[in-house]
Amino acid sequence: MELPARVLVVDDELIVCQSCARILAEDGHQVAAAQTGEEALQKVQEDLFDVVLLDLRLPGCGGLRLLRALREASPQTEVIVLTGYPTLESAKEAIRLGALEYVTKPVRPEILRTVVAQIVACKCWRLQEGR
Repeated sequence: MELPARVLVVDDELIVCQSCARILAEDGHQVAAAQTGEEALQKVQEDLFDVVLLDLRLPGCGGLRLLRALREASPQTEVIVLTGYPTLESAKEAIRLGALEYVTKPVRPEILRTVVAQIVACKCWRLQEGR
């Protein structure tokens, strides 16, 4: 059985934060939310998260810039990019910057659960293998 993960949901839409948090909490994960890039960076610097769900379109700092900053601040945290405006260019750039997944919104609950579970399982395996 996989351990519950600490997940940070970063989206400027409160309903998206709440929906993702509810779905993941039902699976036993501990979920926090941030609606701005600044808030997300602050939370990552104050606490350790296993996974960040990151919206690409954030006011102020763009999601790709925030992705870069998150990876620098917390390299052990895995990032899943969420976007309602998918493009090949943003997908390639997100993966290049270190995102493990690129998921389009609206995301179905079973997809969200599966993607997070796969990442958590991979992290658990790496920890057991000492990598």
